[in-house]
Amino acid sequence: MQSADLDGYRAGLGYEGRPVPAYQTFGVRIVEVGGGRAVVRLAVAPPLLGTDGRLLAGALAVIADAACGTAVAVAGPGGPPMLTAQLRLEVVRPLPVAPGWLTADGQADFAGDDSGLARGELVDAAGELVAVTSLRAINPQRSLASTPASTPASHPDSAQMDSTHSPSEADPTSSAIVSGANPPAAVPPLAGALSALLGVVSRTRKRGESELTLRPGLQVANSFGAVHGGVLGLIAHIVAADAQATVLVPGERLVPLDLAVNYLRGVPAGGEPVTAAATVAYRGRQFVVAEGELRNSDGRGAIRFSCGAQIRRSG
Repeated sequence: MQSADLDGYRAGLGYEGRPVPAYQTFGVRIVEVGGGRAVVRLAVAPPLLGTDGRLLAGALAVIADAACGTAVAVAGPGGPPMLTAQLRLEVVRPLPVAPGWLTADGQADFAGDDSGLARGELVDAAGELVAVTSLRAINPQRSLASTPASTPASHPDSAQMDSTHSPSEADPTSSAIVSGANPPAAVPPLAGALSALLGVVSRTRKRGESELTLRPGLQVANSFGAVHGGVLGLIAHIVAADAQATVLVPGERLVPLDLAVNYLRGVPAGGEPVTAAATVAYRGRQFVVAEGELRNSDGRGAIRFSCGAQIRRSG
């Protein structure tokens, strides 16, 4: 990789030195880049806090995608940008509370002409491990022979273009809760600022199911004008946790464990409506899994995801 490209990544820019609006929106800072490694920091601060003052679990996807994607980019041979094909997160301890920092240290295990693989560790301000992550990236021009040559670079249609290795505050919309005969435990509301930034139009649920309708704008875009891959992971975790909360009983709470996201095609960050929906696939005594997908305005699937959480009881 040329030194000019490395300088761009160090400055927090994306592919070919293009700005990454999502970085500015969520306070992502590039600390170190080079040698197949990228260190990225995220402020434990609004708008990515839950009502308990802790960082939202889905926010881990934002920093994980940035660190591991950049690591693949700077380790590779250069040329066309890689696309994120899959992002995985495993949470190992409670998420940090504000104020503070979360740091992701991404290291490329492999970066070739066709694909790349990176893994990373996410630690809090005290250096304690919070989560581990892995990311697989592909070069669609070589790996996906069926991709039409005319696909616009600004909105890749085969996988989610990540900002680091490829490409006015409105009043928040009130959550609309649709419950069954036995009302489920209350879902913590999204902070007004986060709801506005994600373009939330409606947030509905019934027992075992949840749905978000959004109009994501350019403030959550990557360097190609598509919704940043980490932001899509954030959305996936929000809607999955909503579904999981509907099967809890009084005295139970969720502790996030894992998130896996498969990227099928890009999501334009231009205010077009998208829908994320999740369904509880399993609810046991100590564990609950929700699965779902996000669809573009044309109805085609953009991501599929699975999210697991532990069920804890009071006392």
